[in-house]
Amino acid sequence: GGDAAGGEAAGAEGGGADGGGADGGGGEEAAGGGGAAAAAAGPPGPVGEVEGGLQLKACDGECCRLDIFHDGAFGSICDDSVTVEAAQVACAQMGFATEGASVQVGGQGYGGSGTTPGTGAIWLDELRCEGTEATIAECPHNDWGNHNCIHAEDLGLCCPGGGDGGTGGGSGGGGGGGGAPGPVGEVEGGLQLSACDGE
Repeated sequence: GGDAAGGEAAGAEGGGADGGGADGGGGEEAAGGGGAAAAAAGPPGPVGEVEGGLQLKACDGECCRLDIFHDGAFGSICDDSVTVEAAQVACAQMGFATEGASVQVGGQGYGGSGTTPGTGAIWLDELRCEGTEATIAECPHNDWGNHNCIHAEDLGLCCPGGGDGGTGGGSGGGGGGGGAPGPVGEVEGGLQLSACDGE
């Protein structure tokens, strides 16, 4: 339980799928309605260009590549040792429902995960979440950047209501209100959803 804040973070960027700036007016407790439920669920963890912030990229329906921000840049997460508990932690961190969350992982060795490969750094490997962590960065993992992976092994994440099959921010209710609950943008632990706009 406690996932009522579900898809409210999905509309945080509005039309800004490139993740350029955090201009979504985001200091509100909730993006409209459901304030009590959103407060009970707690604010989502870091998203966007902040240390440990997550973003979803290259979405195919509700499933996307999960990238994490570290040392000034986004990078991917290797699928080695990843279980469904990582999906639950990541989806909750981004404000999505956790029931039905799943990961896309490959087989033994360098088996492809089926997720569109990223480029650049592979920040995390041997991610072993227990499901009790508040953020992906809190899950046990190898040292940042210490991996034996290729981008074909980039972790895919499927969050109910996330990706380009997600809620898209609701049904055009009056001006503003596009801000996500919790930190978004250049703050410690902020989250960002990009290239996953439902509209």
